[in-house]
Amino acid sequence: MPDTNGCHPDDIPKEKLQEAITAAITRDVPLLQLRADEEPFDWRPFDNPPTDRPTQYRQRGFVRSPPLSSDNVALHQSAQVYLSDTYMLGCALNASPAMVGSKLRNVAMGTSLNHTLWLHEPTAKVDEWMLGERVTSWGSNGRVLIHQQFWNAWSGRLVMSGTQEGLIRLKSAKL
Repeated sequence: MPDTNGCHPDDIPKEKLQEAITAAITRDVPLLQLRADEEPFDWRPFDNPPTDRPTQYRQRGFVRSPPLSSDNVALHQSAQVYLSDTYMLGCALNASPAMVGSKLRNVAMGTSLNHTLWLHEPTAKVDEWMLGERVTSWGSNGRVLIHQQFWNAWSGRLVMSGTQEGLIRLKSAKL
């Protein structure tokens, strides 16, 4: 698990996700219209400054679901799968601020092309804090590749990892 420099989920205000969303998008952009208070997960993002190397952009933060009513393994794994896709393309969008424009105004659309996920810890509970890390590694011709890993924030055990290839179309793209 990456070093958090002693940072814990409670050190990051719950409002930080909404602040990040508000800073990143405008309400007239159809992409990412979900408000943080509608989000089914409690995301606590770290400060993830942009880089001049978009193929090496890294996002980190803590995340968990609200308490689930069951310890059923299938329920927790299903929620982990859903979690693995939320805000995933945001990593690639945040990696290229010059291309996507201020508040994503140059983004016409974004979608997942394929998504592969490995669940490493069958008894992991999605309602316990996890540390997530997403990294961009490639982008070309409107396609991007993002890798992710999530660890149990207390034990450090790897819970899940995956990749997603996405398609992002910019308004300025010539097709």
